[in-house]
Formats: sequence, C-alpha cells, structure tokens
Amino acid sequence: METHQRTLARAVSYRIIACLITALFTGLGTAIAIHVLLTLVHYVHERVWLKVKWGTQWQGSDQKD
Repeated sequence: METHQRTLARAVSYRIIACLITALFTGLGTAIAIHVLLTLVHYVHERVWLKVKWGTQWQGSDQKD
C-alpha cells in the first residue's frame, strides 16, 4: 500500500520536471498554472488506480486473473 504522502511526492516531483519543460515553450507563469492543475489531477488519478484490483498481484493471494 502506498501512503498519500508518497503519492503526492511522486506527483509533485514529476510535475516539477514537466513544468520546466513546458516553460521552455509557454513561459513560466503559464507553465506553473497548467502544472498545478495537472498535479492535482495526477494525484487523484493515482489514488483511484490504487483502488483498482485488475492487473495486480498481492502477496499470499491465491486468486488468478
């Protein structure tokens, strides 16, 4: 299981890198606004996918997909 803090840290670190790349094409102010929104979307997306059991294997599980 992943903590909320870890999910948030991963999302923020990815968005910082992506923001710097976007800033090269759009300017820093626009890039920051875009990536703040995308960070929130990414966080929610990751948390939703953690609830999806499809395609996962849990230790000790006898279930077959």
